[in-house]
Amino acid sequence: MAESLGLPFEDMGGETIRRFILFHEAGHAHDFLTNFLGEQSSVSMEDAVSMWGVNSRDQLDSLPLPGWSPAALRAEISLAGGFEAWERLHQDLAARVSELGTSSEEELFSLQEAAYRQLDKEDYADRFAAKAFQRFRNQTVSVSEL
Repeated sequence: MAESLGLPFEDMGGETIRRFILFHEAGHAHDFLTNFLGEQSSVSMEDAVSMWGVNSRDQLDSLPLPGWSPAALRAEISLAGGFEAWERLHQDLAARVSELGTSSEEELFSLQEAAYRQLDKEDYADRFAAKAFQRFRNQTVSVSEL
C-alpha cells in the first residue's frame, strides 16, 4: 500500500490507512456506478446489482480457494476454533489446501490474500484509492472526524 501511495513504509500511520480504506471502498462504489449501472445506461438498479454480484462471485471463484474472500476465510477458521479444526470440518476444502501445497493457516492466508489483491474488482478499488489519496493528500480533514 505504501508504494502505491508514494510513501515510505515508516509514514504509514493510522490516519493514512483509514483514508486509504475509505477511498478503497469508495472505489468499489465508483466501479459499480461506472461499470455496472452507468450514467447513460438503461440497466435497472436490480439488474446492475445482479450483474455486480455475478461478477464478484465469478472473481472470487477464481481464487486459489474458490469462493472465499480472505476476510470470510479468516472468520470461518476463527469460528471453527482454528486451522486444524476448520480442516476437519471442511475436508473438501482441506483437500484443496493440500493441493495448493500449503500446510499452515499463515501460508493459506498469504496465498489467498495475494490472489485476492489481484482481482479486477480489488485492483480497480486500489487504483481509485491511490488516485484519491494523492488528490486529497494535503487536505486537513481527518477521516476520524467524520
